[in-house]
This record gives sequence, C-alpha cells and structure tokens, in this order.
Amino acid sequence: QHRDGWKDQTDTLSGILDAVYGAQLRPDNLSFCGDYTTRHGENNYYSDTHLAVEKIKEIVLAHDPGFPVGDMIFNQGNHDKLTDDISESGLHEYSDYLVYVLNTETDFPWRQGKDGLKQAVQQGALRLKKCLERLKEQGETRPIILAGHVPLHFSGRTSKLQGTGDNLYAAQLFDVINEEAAELNIVYLFGHNHSRGWDS
Repeated sequence: QHRDGWKDQTDTLSGILDAVYGAQLRPDNLSFCGDYTTRHGENNYYSDTHLAVEKIKEIVLAHDPGFPVGDMIFNQGNHDKLTDDISESGLHEYSDYLVYVLNTETDFPWRQGKDGLKQAVQQGALRLKKCLERLKEQGETRPIILAGHVPLHFSGRTSKLQGTGDNLYAAQLFDVINEEAAELNIVYLFGHNHSRGWDS
C-alpha cells in the first residue's frame, strides 16, 4: 500500500527477497495479504490490482527466474477490487500445505462495526468451519494457512467509537479457528495491521 513518507514497496519486497535468497533459502511459494496500491496517487479504495500484482511477480522472477508465480496467493485487501488477479476465496491445495483464502469482500470484510457486517462475517466463518470439518474428517495433517487481510486481534481500529470497527466481529472467525485447531495445524496470516500506536 502506498503512503507518502513510507519506503517504496518495490524496494521493501526486493530487500526481503535479497535476504531470503542471500541466506541460500528458496521459498516454495509466496502469499500476499492484500492492499496492492503501490503508486503515488493510487492510495484509494477498490483500485485495480493488476499493475501491482504484475510488478510483484516481476520482482520475484528477477530473484528466481524459475519461481512458480502462477501458484502465488494474492488475497484481497480493503483497497483492492476483486479482480482476476485476486486468488479465489476458499481452499487452495499444495503438496505440503493448504492455503485457505479469506477475501475482504466475500469472507472477512473490514469496517465491520461501521457497515453492520456481523452476518457477513458469520457466513464467512461458517464456510471456513465446513471446510475445516471436512479436512478433519479426511484426517488432514498438512499445515493449513489462513490467508486473510483483516487481523483477528484487538487494536484501536476494532472499536467503532475510535475507529471503523475493522474486526469488531473477529470472534466469529476466532471461535471456529480455536475449535478446529484442536485437531488441525492452523496458521493465520494477515495484513491491515493498523494499531495507530495505541497498543505500544
């Protein structure tokens, strides 16, 4: 996400990949958790993600020409349109792990308090629960990565009095994860970590 005064996003990603490949490591895959508005003047809501996603792929391929960019996960942030560049919601299966994509428009929206989205969060949590229960029944042992944009933890923006109620109903999702994690290996990845320094 572009913001004046922040380090250029392409430099940040290149620096991370320099460190990874410099340590003689090669990722199997990469997952990006939303907000692909990378250029000045494009820090708006529901922008087209295509140019930014293509730039990310270009940077990855510059570090590793054989990287399987078609397998990369790009889930929707609150600044992104739900376009073909965004990974489909739901389960993506790989040989050693699974990724469950939670897009902001369809699965775990932001501004939950301001926009009255409790029912939308409940529906997204129910879809996740059905998927995880099915995996449990199948005896799944691979790690399951939940790739979301909106975090589960409390921050200043959770409160609709001082923020936008971004994840006011996160407990709906959190309860499902807690219950299913008794038998499944679940990791939650997210972006959108706006604390405004209130948690320092």
